[in-house]
Amino acid sequence: MPMPACPMQGGCLCGAVRFEVSQPPLLTFVCHCRDCQKMSAAPYSLAAAFAADAFRLVRGAPEILRRAGSRRQHAYCAACHCGIYAQVDGTEARVNLRAPLFDDTSWIVPQAEVMTRDALPWALCHGIPRFEGYPTRAEAAALLAT
Repeated sequence: MPMPACPMQGGCLCGAVRFEVSQPPLLTFVCHCRDCQKMSAAPYSLAAAFAADAFRLVRGAPEILRRAGSRRQHAYCAACHCGIYAQVDGTEARVNLRAPLFDDTSWIVPQAEVMTRDALPWALCHGIPRFEGYPTRAEAAALLAT
């Protein structure tokens, strides 16, 4: 599916938080980690990783939550509690947006599955690379080159 022209916009369920990206995603992926399963009440989440400097909030300010002991922080709308993005502490280079939050979702096709060691056996995708954990930098670079 062709990528729509940038900038692309999206937002939370109630519209209180809106965001924009100015570049195409670095990677689109299905995440099977337990955090994603529990936060979405679903077998996995669908995310799109963007360079942090390509992402900006255009309305609202999300609430930042972090599970005790986790390096990941999650941004939610304070009004509707919709999860918007995740980011790893100390890693300002990337923002993982919940891909279905974009206004136009026609372009979203996952390029890989991550954290498959936590996957529900019936919820695995077919035909895309799988990683038991997160891809290494070299593995991620190889995915992006395809």
